[in-house]
Amino acid sequence: MTLLLGGLALVVSLVAVWLAADVQRSISNKNTDLLKSQINPIKEAIKSDRIENEKLRKEVDKSRDIIESLDEKVKYLEDTINLIEADMKVLKQPVRAKAQGKAVATGTNG
Repeated sequence: MTLLLGGLALVVSLVAVWLAADVQRSISNKNTDLLKSQINPIKEAIKSDRIENEKLRKEVDKSRDIIESLDEKVKYLEDTINLIEADMKVLKQPVRAKAQGKAVATGTNG
């Protein structure tokens, strides 16, 4: 009889351990589901932010390339303007010398 009671006590304790493990698993799954429901919207927001940031980075890179190209063009145009101004100065000097020479010559001959 004691063996029967001992066996029955063992079976009851094993069932209790199995039920406790099942309850623990159930609670753990509920906690996991609760955390996932809290975390998933944040994950989606981060994912969409990353996609938007990548698009913005590409636009910034494109704009930077355009600005660099325009800077090169502006530098070329500034160099061209400086060359033209230098040529204009050179062209104006002989005209002034000729005009001064004529004024002096007409002043002595006249």
